[in-house]
Amino acid sequence: MRYLFIFLLFSISAFAQQDSSVLKSYDLPEVSVVQDRSKSFSTGQRIVIADSVGLANRTSYTLAEQLSFGNTNFIRSYGGNGLATLSLQGSSDVHSAVVWNGFNLQSVMNGTFDLSLFPVFFTDEVAVQTGSASNLWGSGAVGGSVLLNNKPDYGNKLNVKVNTETGSYGQYRQQIKTSYGSKNWYGSVKGFYSEARNDYPINSTRDVSQNLTHSATNQKGVLAENYFKWKNNAIAVRLWLQDNFRQNPTTELNGTIYHNFRRTNIEYHKNFKNFQWHSRTAWLREDIFYKDPIRTENTKSLADALIAENELRFQLHKSHLLNLGLNLTHQQASVVSNNYSDIAYLISPDADKYQYGIPVRQLMALFGQYRFKTLNDKLTLQLSARQELVKNIKVPLVPAFGLEYKPLMGILFKGNATRLFRIPTFNELYWLPGGNRMLVPESGWNAEASVRFTAERKSVLAFYEFATFRRQIENWIRWVPDGSYWSAKNIAVVNTEGYENKIGAALKGRKSVLKLTISSSYIFSRTDKSILENDKSLGLQVIFIPMYQGNGNLNYSYGGFYVEYNHTYSGYVYTSSDHSQWLKPFHVGNVMVSHSLPFKNFKTSFVFRINNIWNTDYRTVVAYPMPPRHFTAGITIDIHQLNSQK
Repeated sequence: MRYLFIFLLFSISAFAQQDSSVLKSYDLPEVSVVQDRSKSFSTGQRIVIADSVGLANRTSYTLAEQLSFGNTNFIRSYGGNGLATLSLQGSSDVHSAVVWNGFNLQSVMNGTFDLSLFPVFFTDEVAVQTGSASNLWGSGAVGGSVLLNNKPDYGNKLNVKVNTETGSYGQYRQQIKTSYGSKNWYGSVKGFYSEARNDYPINSTRDVSQNLTHSATNQKGVLAENYFKWKNNAIAVRLWLQDNFRQNPTTELNGTIYHNFRRTNIEYHKNFKNFQWHSRTAWLREDIFYKDPIRTENTKSLADALIAENELRFQLHKSHLLNLGLNLTHQQASVVSNNYSDIAYLISPDADKYQYGIPVRQLMALFGQYRFKTLNDKLTLQLSARQELVKNIKVPLVPAFGLEYKPLMGILFKGNATRLFRIPTFNELYWLPGGNRMLVPESGWNAEASVRFTAERKSVLAFYEFATFRRQIENWIRWVPDGSYWSAKNIAVVNTEGYENKIGAALKGRKSVLKLTISSSYIFSRTDKSILENDKSLGLQVIFIPMYQGNGNLNYSYGGFYVEYNHTYSGYVYTSSDHSQWLKPFHVGNVMVSHSLPFKNFKTSFVFRINNIWNTDYRTVVAYPMPPRHFTAGITIDIHQLNSQK
């Protein structure tokens, strides 16, 4: 309730409504706030957008739960509702960018993003961009990117949506959305509250007398959005506040984490006769407090990122599109700890965990993209380049090339090649002890080729997609033993090669749709060179990355009825560099059934889920067992004002 006044103010429009008449030249799109570079400049890359019907039935999910549906994305989860990170195409968790409305949310401090803290309810579109996109998003977009976008719904008038779900092991979640859309303005406020005890059985026999303890979670957050458009102009303003509480299970450490963040961004877009101007700014704050009474540790971490970006997009001709951009980023962070067992405490009580107190980093990026498309849309070519400038860090120029070709109807070839890079995080550079200011950025290259066959006959749609990719990363950064502590070092050259297959079909009836999608992947990510003596990881699969994965999704909808089964397979995951320790393969199945009852101006929906229906005993991280079979049930009421004119 303490933020209620702020949110109400944030949701009030202060702009007069005006007639909208957008000036167009060639095929410039209507002015819109959803204009991130992935929409126009991802030629040759695959972007998998989440099915809208399935996504609508999973609004109570976290991003960690959503990304496991329909694709071979590997999610490393530290138990039910625990920390969850993403591995895309054989990369590590610091190599997967999460881009929210054009801004990369990877942590300034450790380079990761916790998927379990992002509610799907707070986004309108979820997509996964495969392969490196350093030319688009900068540092960290090495293995792939998750794209999260919010979009206005002009003309939708008043809409109120309330959702409540409850389930096994103390799970409870409540969500509410209030929005209003007129011809030129759209405002929305979303809020959620979630809690869980997570006290599920943890041994292989599922003995209920041995349950996980000290593993509760609690989350609450609000997202407020305002969108305005008039003539050739559009503005978007967003404010996102979220507080998260998590207990570490007693299987590992007995600490408690308070992980809060504040995120806000403003966008302005304007159409001119032959070009568009896109300007966006963001402030991203991450605030973490860790408390461990057993180790007598209290650690406070605070990180800020201020970002300003401008783009000019020129439609030179119907076939030629040019984009030029400038990004300015300011980053700073501080970590203070009073861990009495820590070496830093011997220097000073309540010591800075960073070697130089509050490190500051300023980045400037110049980027450009040129796209050529034939008038018959059969061939698309793209050239891109990005150069980041950082004091005392040499970042390589990042060129990229993309190609798409449609020789015949139903056949699409894609190919792309690009350099990649990742700048060391603040923890890797400055952590005391172990940080290394002599680190250089990881760099390398990535290439991918794919072909997709699509056939449609009356009520049947089928497709098959095959992709292969290669990637090399030099100066791979790892934390390795260095005397009495661990230190970050540029250790290795890692080469990755992989193959991905996806096949699917949809059968459409008069009121029904049946869909089946099957995905599989083989990824060999190995260490080819190392500076460590007698490095036993040479030639072996990199730890924490499965070589084989598979996913199948079957869903059926009829009227307001929807049923879905999702099945995931993961192969061996090695947890030691010499492959002497591993996590065993597993199969996991999830079932969802929902039913909607429409009325004149509102709709009521019921949902029931069985998660881990086969009661599989599995782990994705050592010492963190995943929940056995469990259930959730919920109800959603969607009230909307009747509107005859959009």
